[in-house]
Amino acid sequence: HLADEFPQVTVQVAIDEATVDLIVNIPAKDAKLAVFDGFSPVEMDRLEPAELSAMVGRVFAQRCPVSIDGVVVPPTVLGAKVDMSNSRQPARRFPEAQVLEKGTLKFFARYETKGPPSRVTVNWSIYANEYDADGEPIHGDTGLQVVGLVKAQGREQVVLFTPQEPAYTWHSEASIELPEALLTSRSIQRNYLGFPALSISLWFIGAAVAVWLNLRQRPGASRVIAISLVLGLATLPFGQIKLEHTPSYAALEDEQALAIFESLHRNIYRAFDYTDESAVYDALAQSVDGPMLETIYNDVYQSLIMREENGAVSKVVRVEIDEAILQAVDDPDVVVYGPSAYRVFCNWQVDGLVTHYGHSHARTNAFKAAYIVAPRGAGWRIVDAEILDQRRIDDGTLTAGDVLNKP
Repeated sequence: HLADEFPQVTVQVAIDEATVDLIVNIPAKDAKLAVFDGFSPVEMDRLEPAELSAMVGRVFAQRCPVSIDGVVVPPTVLGAKVDMSNSRQPARRFPEAQVLEKGTLKFFARYETKGPPSRVTVNWSIYANEYDADGEPIHGDTGLQVVGLVKAQGREQVVLFTPQEPAYTWHSEASIELPEALLTSRSIQRNYLGFPALSISLWFIGAAVAVWLNLRQRPGASRVIAISLVLGLATLPFGQIKLEHTPSYAALEDEQALAIFESLHRNIYRAFDYTDESAVYDALAQSVDGPMLETIYNDVYQSLIMREENGAVSKVVRVEIDEAILQAVDDPDVVVYGPSAYRVFCNWQVDGLVTHYGHSHARTNAFKAAYIVAPRGAGWRIVDAEILDQRRIDDGTLTAGDVLNKP
């Protein structure tokens, strides 16, 4: 980030069916201690690519092992580079501290998975210190954490490595799933009513013919009625028109209603873990009824944009509901969505974290909104929402550690 004076450690982990890739930047000061112990800046700068890659590979296999499905896999280091480009002159013309001040070690490490992985564990033990105006390290909690960005299966997640918890384990999941509470027998199932159109038509025709015969005082009316009745009964299983019917659902207990709402509400933010827009919409459709998809997508997306960071989009780290109040179901605005619909007034907070240019920035927003939940063919869904208030509540000093280590 251009406003920050010194570089920090940054770690990106990309997981796919064939490989686990690490993209790492380490400040030269920390790399000198962790990787190039005993090397001067000039010697670091003069390392041949093959030698540099081999050295980085040995250190990371030992200090930052990666295991795939329980097996530690050695890295293949590609594109390793010691970048002292912040110094306009060769490294040998400047004091060591000045050369290391803004230099970095950058590299790309690849781990072969030999098939789609189900579990990947990344360990980390290299941390960037923060430095004072004289370039001296500042020791303390703020210097002993590394923010990582994990990208897998079309989703992104922010994680934090610390000396106390140096490992992160990713577990494969095919897609975002609704909580079990929304998939039990309590959910509304799509039902159909059969309308015997053919039988009713035969009975109607028979009755009409019988009336006509009676009016004309001709015999055979009773016979026509008997024949149409028999034919109608015989054709009952056939010629039916299926009409979709969503039955009225019995009133929920208050605790059940709030539990369903909270599950739907959390899933809205889970959907934004995906990076592809169509995947976000697909995940939202598991919580939001069709007509509201566009509105809720835009509302949540706009709330995640960090305008002070040139429009960077923050990743949701935590959603915490402070209060959820169930409203009486006899409100006309609610009943219009069905006899089982209900409204919830909700206050909640969202912690977000954006990682870019090698740094992380945290933010917490508070929201108030009114939601309407109603049964639909595939289960309970949010069918209406009105944002009543939205504001930022952190003081600007919130760190990644503050957000990720919240109790």
